[in-house]
Amino acid sequence: MATPPHPTRRGKALNATVSQSGGKWCVSIQTEREVDQPLPHGEAVGIDMGIARFATMSDGSYLEPLNSFKKHQKRLQSGRSMKQEPTEATQAIAA
Repeated sequence: MATPPHPTRRGKALNATVSQSGGKWCVSIQTEREVDQPLPHGEAVGIDMGIARFATMSDGSYLEPLNSFKKHQKRLQSGRSMKQEPTEATQAIAA
C-alpha cells in the first residue's frame, strides 16, 4: 500500500529501525529526497574535509590528500622509529 504524500513530509521514507537501550526506545528513520544545489554568494568559502580529497572548497576547487601514511609506510613496516638515534650528549644526560 503506497503512503499518500504529506504536506510537511519532504522526501520518501526508506527504512525505520526501532531499538531499546537502557530502558529507552529510539527510532531511526532513513529518508531520501532531492535537494537543490545551493548557489555560492559573496566572498565566503566553505571547506569540506574528506578522505578522497583532502579539502573541497565551495567554489569547486580542491586540494589533493597528503598521503602521509604512504610517505612513511616503508619505515613503519620495517619497525624503525621515525626518531633519530640519541647523540652522545643526550646519552650522557640520560645516564
